Amino acid sequence: MICGLLVLGLIGYGVMTMGSRQEAASTNMLSGKVIAKKFTPAPQEEISFGSKGLKASRTAGEYLLEVRVPSESGRTFRVPVDTRTYEAARIGDQQTFLRPKSEQLPGS
Repeated sequence: MICGLLVLGLIGYGVMTMGSRQEAASTNMLSGKVIAKKFTPAPQEEISFGSKGLKASRTAGEYLLEVRVPSESGRTFRVPVDTRTYEAARIGDQQTFLRPKSEQLPGS
């Protein structure tokens, strides 16, 4: 009986702790409106070695979305994205992204 209550207490503590961490993580997510799309040509070839052997990938350059975030006093962020996201995004669309690592709030 006592062992069961102890296990139940530990589970409750774990749920509460995970909930507080989720709150901190969500504050590092920002959302705003795409105001510009920028592409900087810089062809690169990346070769990586893994368990399945060599893998080569090519990128045409750097894809950036400029996103204005009202909750950050209208600040504009330059958000690096992959090719698919860049091509799908339109000026005026909503974009959600992770706050830059140098500005992330503690606990996440």
